[in-house]
Amino acid sequence: MANANVENESAAAGATPTVSFADVLEEFGEAWQIESAYSCLVAVRRPTPTSQEIVVGQTLDMLVEKLRAES
Repeated sequence: MANANVENESAAAGATPTVSFADVLEEFGEAWQIESAYSCLVAVRRPTPTSQEIVVGQTLDMLVEKLRAES
């Protein structure tokens, strides 16, 4: 479930985001379900029939850094 305010959450954390939510979805959306949850962003690897791999970042930039490390 994408949140329209996700881009603003990165800016609210103190830094101007270097990526947009659309950029993140384009790069990782096929392999990860990405959504905004409370005060962070959550990515769950797809498909997950028997287990879940979850990556969390406080900003879009943090999430992208962690997702790139997972690839």
